[in-house]
Amino acid sequence: MSDPRDDGPKGGRDDQMVTAEMLALFHPDPLVAEDRYLKLYKGLTLYADRHGSGNPEDAAQETILRALHHADKIDQGAEGLRRFAYGIVKNVIREQQRDDYRETARDLDPLLEAATADTSEYDKAELSFILERLRPLLKPEEWITLLRYQRERDDHEQHCQELGVTGGYLRVMVHRLRRRLEAGLKSMNISTVRRQAKRAGQAAAAGRKKE
Repeated sequence: MSDPRDDGPKGGRDDQMVTAEMLALFHPDPLVAEDRYLKLYKGLTLYADRHGSGNPEDAAQETILRALHHADKIDQGAEGLRRFAYGIVKNVIREQQRDDYRETARDLDPLLEAATADTSEYDKAELSFILERLRPLLKPEEWITLLRYQRERDDHEQHCQELGVTGGYLRVMVHRLRRRLEAGLKSMNISTVRRQAKRAGQAAAAGRKKE
């Protein structure tokens, strides 16, 4: 099992490793400091996992680094670092979730585009396979609202009149529908589903040739 200190956090900082000087903030004895660091790392990892982090190990490492880099502003010693770390880990998890949703939104846009356009990066069999797995996430009338909003681009006046809502309320509706689909896509792993869709399409094509 690799040392968790080898797993640098996301964020592009140059100082992604926990150094010996940082460990000394836990305890002057290197062995005791290492033990306390690992206990905090494991505790934060479990906490992040229970509270919705997509990568709890990264969340724990990033949290510890933030705590150590602000050690001059908090009480010295392991207990002070521990309290400070648990005080900021929620922010780290929220940042992870926000980034995850942004990535998922980039997956959702081509899907919605494909569902309302004649040509796309998805072939028909692949698109049908993926949408079939997303279909239960929304009611039929919600799908109609979302796809019509996607298709009509910036001209939603008639749509709003038919629904009896303002343009602002329609945008809120669509945003909420998208978030539900984004959560579904995130749990599915779009890359895996696309591979499954291609295999299913190939199998279907092979079956038609035999007939």
